[in-house]
Order: sequence, then structure tokens, then C-alpha cells
Amino acid sequence: MEFGEKFKLILKEKKVTQSKFAEDTNLHKGYVSRILNGESPSADFIMKAVGYFPDTDLYQLFFDRPSKNIVNEELSTYKLDSDPLIIINDIEDKLRSLKKIMTQKRHN
Repeated sequence: MEFGEKFKLILKEKKVTQSKFAEDTNLHKGYVSRILNGESPSADFIMKAVGYFPDTDLYQLFFDRPSKNIVNEELSTYKLDSDPLIIINDIEDKLRSLKKIMTQKRHN
């Protein structure tokens, strides 16, 4: 499914017309229509869409899967009073795991 088709689904799900989205984001209605009909979106369009729908996983627009499936883990909850070295080690472990996953996917 192309970006425009996926974005149409988000607009429909959120009950926002393309005209309303265009007006609220200061985009030309014709430009929004072209995006919805297959033209590649600009960085400006993408940034405005992300800002307009902050509670929507827009990662799906590009990769056809929710972002939470990238590393298959829950969000970390670091406490402000946690030892910084423990947090850094935890992040480094997660980066090593991610690198391993990405390397495996590249070779498949």
C-alpha cells in the first residue's frame, strides 16, 4: 500500500477531511490531494502530519508495520534518580541487540 492510501486511512480513522487537514496545516488542498493520490510527500508534509496526529504511529506509513515491532520491547522507564552508568549500559546492550537484528535482516 502506498503512502497516500495509508494516509487516507488515517484521515478516515481520525474523521478528518483532507480539506480540514490542509487548512489546519497550511497546506494547499491540491497538494494534499496529490499526496493522497500517489505523489511522494515532502519533508514538510511529513512533519506537519506527524505534528497533526501525534498519537498515531506514522511509522506505519513508511514501513507497513507498527514501530513497536522494530525491537519487540516495551518502552523503557528510567527513573531520574537511577544510576547513569546503569542506564548507559542498558542502552548500549539494546543497541548491540538492535545491530544484531539489523545485520541478520540485511543478510536475509
